[in-house]
Amino acid sequence: MSKELLTTMPNFELHTILVYTEFMPTKPKISTVNISFQTDILREIDRVAHDEARSRSELIREAARMYISRKNHWNKIFSATQKYVHEHGLKKTDVSKAMAQHRRRKTTV
Repeated sequence: MSKELLTTMPNFELHTILVYTEFMPTKPKISTVNISFQTDILREIDRVAHDEARSRSELIREAARMYISRKNHWNKIFSATQKYVHEHGLKKTDVSKAMAQHRRRKTTV
């Protein structure tokens, strides 16, 4: 966009353009992969993508990000639990008993 064109635009439009370009993240490198799906799963993917006005690729990328995020979250929880068990000298049976007690209390409430 030329400097002359920018100076003729109203201030709010110029500001919007500058903010967008200043904070726009660098474009990530994209790799293409081939994935095989069962036909019924692919139909569901296409249905959801259509309902959300997204491409199949966008939907699958988000699903992968969500899975990885959830997996990392649970890995942190399990690591913290293992650390606690180790630091307090607990055994697997101690943990199993505590979980069973918690579940019993939870169902009676």
